Amino acid sequence: MCALHDPLAAAIAVGQITAKRAPSVPVVVDDTHGPGRGQTICDLRGQRNGPRDVEGSHVRVVLETDQPLGPVLLKRLLDFTPGG
Repeated sequence: MCALHDPLAAAIAVGQITAKRAPSVPVVVDDTHGPGRGQTICDLRGQRNGPRDVEGSHVRVVLETDQPLGPVLLKRLLDFTPGG
C-alpha cells in the first residue's frame, strides 16, 4: 500500500473515488523536537469494529475507498494532454 494523501483528497473531491470508511477522529501534529517531529498522528482507537465518529473531532481520515487510487491516478496521468 502506498500513501498518497493529497492525490487521494483531490480524487475524492472531484468524484473519481468515493470514501467508504472515513470517521472523524482526533488528529494532532507532533511538534516536539524528537524523530516524529512533523508527523500527523490520528487516534484510531475504537475503529476496529467499524467507523465511528469521535465526539469533538473535526478531521475525517479516509481508511477505505471504493477502489484503489493507484490505477485511477495512473490512468489520469497517462490520459493527460497539455492544453486539452
